[in-house]
Amino acid sequence: MNNKNNFKGKLLFGNSLRDLLNDSNVTNSVLRKITRRRGIFIYKNDKSDHIQALVSTGITPLELTEIIDSIITREENPKYQSQIIKCNDKNLSLINSVPVTFNLRDIAQEDFSNYQIIGVPNFKAISDGRDQIELDFTIERFQMTNSSYKNISEFQGKIIIKKEGNGLDIKATTSHSSPETKEIAKKVVDYFVRELKKSGVIDIAEKLVKVRFSDFTNENRIKFIKSLSQKSNGEKTLHFKDTKDISFKPEPNTDLPDEIAWMKGNVSNLSLQGKNLHSTFFVDNKKFYKHIKLYKIVAFYNLDHTEFQGSCHVNFDFHGYSTKDDPHAELILSVTNLDLKDKGNTDKRSPKKSKVIQDILSEIELYKYDFFDQYRNT
Repeated sequence: MNNKNNFKGKLLFGNSLRDLLNDSNVTNSVLRKITRRRGIFIYKNDKSDHIQALVSTGITPLELTEIIDSIITREENPKYQSQIIKCNDKNLSLINSVPVTFNLRDIAQEDFSNYQIIGVPNFKAISDGRDQIELDFTIERFQMTNSSYKNISEFQGKIIIKKEGNGLDIKATTSHSSPETKEIAKKVVDYFVRELKKSGVIDIAEKLVKVRFSDFTNENRIKFIKSLSQKSNGEKTLHFKDTKDISFKPEPNTDLPDEIAWMKGNVSNLSLQGKNLHSTFFVDNKKFYKHIKLYKIVAFYNLDHTEFQGSCHVNFDFHGYSTKDDPHAELILSVTNLDLKDKGNTDKRSPKKSKVIQDILSEIELYKYDFFDQYRNT
């Protein structure tokens, strides 16, 4: 997002301020933080109540900067999701499978949309392109509101298609930084799968397999997320250190054990933040597994790579389940709190954060589907 300076020196009020605060990327927690800092405590704690309080009183330039920074961080932090499908030809060359007529605009650009695809992006070969290809693209989004705090923003997306399982699986991993780039990436993956089905490389009846909330029992969902987040291999980049956040809902269709019976009828959603949360009885004691609908954790890692070291948080989130109870909510991975330290490689340029994030999440992708096959519903 490149227009951070567009609002400098401006004060918003009235409808312009209301439009800004109603932006889907302005979270209730950010607004609550501002109102409480002023000594304003709202009983219902709904976003609309915080918006009304701030529109009535106005905001300072520093508060405006805080809100804009939260939007930029929320939208720019790339989110990764992947899907996999069976392939009939392990000798398939992916780069040769891209149709010569491939045109991202024809596939994904919507008429009368509020964005446009920049340039003429196309798939590039990784190594010789037989086993992996990638597509990077950028869009310009035009914000169609009365707010003066932003007008044109740029967002990036990425699609990685690679062969796995001795060449008999094709995995498509997409990275998006806005709803628009997410939708574009989905259209490209669907297009590529259709083309492979036309050529007979993929059976017509095969479907893309995604990791969804409903693919697990309550017990196995906890086991899956614990295994996925805590796997630590000394030869790899990620070294698990702690669980910082956990979010879950009590299962309404069971009699809760005495220790958590207080949640029955009183708690619809519970989020815990702190240290060593993977050792709390909610997650550590298998007795409670079938009574808990775990949908998100945030894990803390140390990083040690040939090019960088540092620390980060990785969010494992069945995005959409917390607000919509969507059983088809798909697992989405994202990296936050990335802190890189200099390894003393004076002859090398520091790696870009986007490349580091891709390396981190690519490592998790190496074993994600192994755990998925182990714990998914049969």
